[in-house]
Amino acid sequence: MSREDIDHFSQKARRDAIDMLFDTPWITLFRCEGEESWFSGLIAPEKAPTALKDFTWDLHWGDMRPSIVTYGQGDDAEIQYERFQDDGYEPIIIARERGSGPFFVELAEDARLFLNLFPGENGSLVRSDSNGDEETVVTVSPQEVRIRKGPLLAYLQARQMYLAIYFDHIVKLEGVGDNPLPESERYVDVREADRTWSFGSIDDIGAPLSRLCGKRLLEPPKRQTQSQLDADKDTYASFIIGEDDMGKAREYSADPAGLANLFGKNRDAPSYLTSVSFKRQVLDRYFHNPGKYEVSDGMVRNDPHWVLRIDDDHSDRVIVFLGDLGRDLPYSEQLHWRAHNILPDGTMSRTAQSRSFDARFADGEQPEHRFKSAYQRFNATWLKIHGWPLLRPLATSDKHLLTKLHVPTGDNPAELDAQLVGLAKILIDSLNDAKLDEKLSTQVPGERSIAKLERYLTNISYPHVERDIAALRTIQGLRSTGAAHARGSNYAKALKRSGLVDQPAPIIVKKLIEDAITMLDGLEGIE
Repeated sequence: MSREDIDHFSQKARRDAIDMLFDTPWITLFRCEGEESWFSGLIAPEKAPTALKDFTWDLHWGDMRPSIVTYGQGDDAEIQYERFQDDGYEPIIIARERGSGPFFVELAEDARLFLNLFPGENGSLVRSDSNGDEETVVTVSPQEVRIRKGPLLAYLQARQMYLAIYFDHIVKLEGVGDNPLPESERYVDVREADRTWSFGSIDDIGAPLSRLCGKRLLEPPKRQTQSQLDADKDTYASFIIGEDDMGKAREYSADPAGLANLFGKNRDAPSYLTSVSFKRQVLDRYFHNPGKYEVSDGMVRNDPHWVLRIDDDHSDRVIVFLGDLGRDLPYSEQLHWRAHNILPDGTMSRTAQSRSFDARFADGEQPEHRFKSAYQRFNATWLKIHGWPLLRPLATSDKHLLTKLHVPTGDNPAELDAQLVGLAKILIDSLNDAKLDEKLSTQVPGERSIAKLERYLTNISYPHVERDIAALRTIQGLRSTGAAHARGSNYAKALKRSGLVDQPAPIIVKKLIEDAITMLDGLEGIE
């Protein structure tokens, strides 16, 4: 017999694994597969010494359901409903048999609710942080359940109960007559401060058989004091708010509780309304993920988790109040903004001044916000006057194109292509061909949407046909020769016709958006 077979029979690897049970990021709470059986439970502190006296399991799979228990006999018997059969012991994993098929396995409800877990993919349990990002905490299958160590410790700390990992592994050597282990290694008993297990091997009832059975306990962390709980509750980043006398950046925490207000609080601290400046690139992550975030005029939101008011009416920066950064953003999001923090340069925009301090409504001046406002206003007005939409509503799969439309923050070809595709789908691909055909007295075989619109506008004597059709053809030309294909001479010609040769992406997109706004405003006046 090989050394490998002997080690397998002696369960050497599994004995070594007992030492490592709680030293990994994921802890196995349940496994029932082949030779291995793992189970787990919770033990009250006063029961732990008793549990460690015996290597047998304190809980069994049949003990995991509430039941009716009868004490005594006859009419004098006392009948009680009990959640668990042994006081001081309770399961953390519920494994139920349902006739044929695998076990139905789940994490105990108390743990799920305390950790605020929700069903994820493939039977996993997940939780969301304050930014809405999901983290897998528990993986669940009929054969195995694992949990992340951090959340498990938090639960044990709250409950002040020990975690017990039970194991019962059996190895049988078929086709072998005698026990391959020396007499001195056939039986091993271990009793230590946090574990008790027994290993035995026999060969007198058939094929050699070995069994490793026992438990190991994980002590709960001590409960935190109230001051520790308060310290862990909120964390705040510090942001650059100015310069000191030597020209070095001066920072201050965004903790709203530590800032001055208009009522005399924290007089020596910076004001809650201190302006903090950021590179405009801070918004890129939000524009690029419209399924999760939305950037609108003066606001960034991640519903339902947070909303941040911003002053984005600047071409090169974004300004936010120091107190709002701490009050409205989770710490992980504060760190993103901190990475784009710059020294203050200039004052708040007139738009933000009017909204924040003068309590007056003000339209944003950034092209993307003005375009979205003009687009919505035009669609509503045209439909009301004409009874049909000139621009068909965007398909659900394309709505993100309007949300993420913006002037790029840098000269990035990929970002330029994305904005060209968005403008083309919003303004050209959405043209209502069917209604235009209906309004035109003649049909031209193979006629494209822009040409149809040009004939329709000419027929109704619209005064800006040439201007607006040129704007659409520029967008279509740049999309078809650049964004949709490898750039070549046709793309360069399209830029030249538009007077945009050698211009960076922000200038190109800004010009196209401004022309589109002019077009929408003009078309809105058609009656």
